[in-house]
Amino acid sequence: MITIAVVGRPNVGKSLLFNRLARRDISLVHDQPGVTRDTVTTQCRWHGRPVTLVDTGGIGAPEGGSLDAMVRREAEFAMGAADVLLWVVDAREGMHPLDAALAKTLRRTNKPVVIAANKADEERCLYLDHEFGTLGYGEAIRVSAAHGLGVRALVDALLGSMADPGDQGPGPGEARAIRWAVVGRPNVGKSSLINCLVGSRRTLVSEVPGTTRDAVEVPMPIARGPGGTSILLTDTAGMRKRTRIKDSLEARMTARSVHAINRADLCVLVIDATDGVLEQDRKIAGIIQAAQKPLVIAVNKWDLPQAARWQPPVHAKAVREVPFKRRFEQTVRGDLFFFSHAPIVFVSALAGDGMPALLASVGRTAQTLATPIGTPALNKVIQDAQRRQPPPTRHGRSFRIYYATAQQEPGSWRPPRIIGFCNDERLLADSWLAFLDTMVRDELHLAGIPILWKWRGRERPGPRGD
Repeated sequence: MITIAVVGRPNVGKSLLFNRLARRDISLVHDQPGVTRDTVTTQCRWHGRPVTLVDTGGIGAPEGGSLDAMVRREAEFAMGAADVLLWVVDAREGMHPLDAALAKTLRRTNKPVVIAANKADEERCLYLDHEFGTLGYGEAIRVSAAHGLGVRALVDALLGSMADPGDQGPGPGEARAIRWAVVGRPNVGKSSLINCLVGSRRTLVSEVPGTTRDAVEVPMPIARGPGGTSILLTDTAGMRKRTRIKDSLEARMTARSVHAINRADLCVLVIDATDGVLEQDRKIAGIIQAAQKPLVIAVNKWDLPQAARWQPPVHAKAVREVPFKRRFEQTVRGDLFFFSHAPIVFVSALAGDGMPALLASVGRTAQTLATPIGTPALNKVIQDAQRRQPPPTRHGRSFRIYYATAQQEPGSWRPPRIIGFCNDERLLADSWLAFLDTMVRDELHLAGIPILWKWRGRERPGPRGD
């Protein structure tokens, strides 16, 4: 499989061209220079050949701080791992001094280089081809990432720049990777957690809140999901309150994080142990609930001294006798009551503590998603629930479940959809459904997994006369 790294100085349209080549809106695009920081990777097929595309942060500009240096190192790492380098330049501006400096960096890699002169949708850009041709990499290919001009010729040039190693990638019958989305507020340690899980610095980590701007997919080595499927971790930008979003870029970052939640098979919500559950944590959990995604809660920074952690409220002497960790967990479950069934794991991304427990917890959730629910076991739980706490009556009639079955798609990792055959679904009380939901989840070990109910009534009396 050919790996192509998209490189260039800031604000030449690398991410927009990356999305155009991938035929999907993957990398964050904005007018502000330097938006891309982490390397963003995706796989696609060109003319039947598998290709890995890597979008990188802008390089060539003077380093203005430690974060700029990290962005440059990430880009250089991607360049070293690539087979072909796609160098994007700005056809409207022509040769820039940073382009000449970057040409020397690319020459030291000894990799095939294809130059794409982007934004070449105006006649005045035509004469600039000769400027880039003097760099020693052949004539630049005129493209317009915004309008798709010249993209087909660019693809042909990239495929022709290096022979295909012969790896055809996963076959059509193989299951896709299971996606774990790591979400949370800014600066709670999401990127550090992913780096700790994969055992290397794959995402940028900084004390500056908002370092991660895009949803960055990171393959997890060695570890496998149910049935031997691969695991794809998604690092997301921190999600702030709407009132604290300062500009359109941050709004796009938040939207990308929500999109990552919707695409994920399950979510890991990272909570800062020094803050406890804040209002924004509850809102993020609400987004996960609305998306009907399974959830595992990771309380990060648990290696800090107890005095530095958030202190759960103490209301009675009996509560004081409960161990601190247990009280903390009880408070988290109370604050996130709509996900009180979700597993909670205490970790330290900095020290590496709790990672096996987190992997085991998420792995159990993924295994449960991949395991069909047996119809006899499901109906036994439902009958026990009706005997233990009969449904309340409405208009002199009681809700009754005759039979239920679970529908699950093999290999899709979607929450189970339970179809219940009943007398009249309009008689079902929300309070009793919550009781039934809890019993089914406890007896069938569905912790952290939403249950989707669909009712089919058999008895519907006609309208009453006045």
